[in-house]
Amino acid sequence: MRRGPKRKRLSPQEKKAMSLKKDRRADWYGYETKGVRSKSRARSHQVARREDKRLLVDDPDAAEAAFRLKQRRRWRKYAGETVGDHIANMKAVRVARHGARLRRRARWQ
Repeated sequence: MRRGPKRKRLSPQEKKAMSLKKDRRADWYGYETKGVRSKSRARSHQVARREDKRLLVDDPDAAEAAFRLKQRRRWRKYAGETVGDHIANMKAVRVARHGARLRRRARWQ
C-alpha cells in the first residue's frame, strides 16, 4: 500500500500562524448571525410590502407592471476578515488609544 508524499510536521507556532491566516470571523452581523439577519430581513420585506401597497392604491395598472419588473435584493454572504487581520487591527486601535485618558485629563488641568 503506497502512501502520498510525507508532509513536514508543523510546530505549534506554525500551526497557530496558519490558523490566524486561514480562519475568518463571522462579522457581517457580529457573532449573532441568525437573529439579527432574520430581523433585518423581516424589516426590509415589510418596507417592500408597504411600497407595493402604496403603488397598488395609486395606480393599479402601473403597479402590476412594476411588480413584474421589480426584483428583490437578496442577502449575500461574504467572507469576513481573517482572525489575524482582526487581531492586528485591534492592536493598532489599542496603541492609538493608549494614553488617551491621560491626555484628556491633562487638557482639563
